[in-house]
Amino acid sequence: MAVERQSLLVFVAATFIEGLKMVPDVDAGVLRVTVTGRLLVDPLRIEATALDGQTKVASASGQAGLDISPAVRKNKVDTHGGIPPKDDKRLGITSEDGGWGVAAAGHCWSDKSWTYTTYDPETGASAPGLLGQGRTRKLPPLDDDSRRWMTRRVRGLFRSLWANKDQTGQSGDFYCQIVDVEDECNGLLSYDRAVFKVDPDVVRAACRGEEMPGKVVDLLPCAVAGPVTWRYTTARPAGDWFAPAFDDASWKEGAAGFGAGIAGVRTPWTASDIWLRKEFTLAEKPAGPLVRMFHDEDVEVYLNGVLACRETGFLTSYDYFDIDAKAAATLKPGKNVIAVHCRQTSGGQFIDVGIVVPQRADPGESKKEPRAAR
Repeated sequence: MAVERQSLLVFVAATFIEGLKMVPDVDAGVLRVTVTGRLLVDPLRIEATALDGQTKVASASGQAGLDISPAVRKNKVDTHGGIPPKDDKRLGITSEDGGWGVAAAGHCWSDKSWTYTTYDPETGASAPGLLGQGRTRKLPPLDDDSRRWMTRRVRGLFRSLWANKDQTGQSGDFYCQIVDVEDECNGLLSYDRAVFKVDPDVVRAACRGEEMPGKVVDLLPCAVAGPVTWRYTTARPAGDWFAPAFDDASWKEGAAGFGAGIAGVRTPWTASDIWLRKEFTLAEKPAGPLVRMFHDEDVEVYLNGVLACRETGFLTSYDYFDIDAKAAATLKPGKNVIAVHCRQTSGGQFIDVGIVVPQRADPGESKKEPRAAR
């Protein structure tokens, strides 16, 4: 049977009870999500089933090597990372995403809390959060600044999901995780459920799609809109490679996305680092631009020579990121330059970057959209 595609995001904690079932509140009850698994023993298994109880439309992608029946394997969309293709008869759900955290003092399981990505109080940006592997510093404490940072990260995930609903085959997302689980400190709530580490009102609005109720206009499109040509090199460039006047004529040309081991690659990139540059033209100065990006792993983005945003770790789909005010102020009518550096350490790798402007037109009022020459 045909399955209606929905915009669906379910928060899942990292501990599971066998037989646990969750039924998301979707229009007309189109989809039931069943989660099974034994507590901290077996790999998580997720199956999405149409309400006839028989038609399986997707299966888990969080761990390779799951024993999946031929019927389910035939309909599987997303195996591990990458962007599932658009298909009105199938669902594509990212089975583990996010993983941002800070420590809520007095509300942690222990003093050895860890997370995938955390907040850097010195720079105000993201930083690696794993203990071990040479990363031994403790997580920063929850305060007003780190709460705003974490709220922005989770809000961006929801924004991305609503955009992907129409632009890719992604229908849902599982965030890791809703509550801190012992030493794993990725929760939106502290271990004892006493403290929100995000602003719940902002996250709730983003979850409902209220953050971006209008159209999203591409000023510089991502690869999901079609081939977008960039200049690139995998050899470390000399000088201010991100400056508008830098001569990149000797760099290669290729279409985004760049990477390996992830769906959506148009130009192979297998080295540890890649540097990208692109010139784009704006017809007018944009208001409230955002970076739309899929990065695996660490990335920095410059606009007209000014650092716009810096992120660490990896994503499994596209997210939206705020642009530093000084960088946004450099965008102007006429020619502009975006420059990107992405660094990879292990596993699959991918980079694709665009710039968008959310449109929030009032009811009954026609507003002119920013125009961009591609």
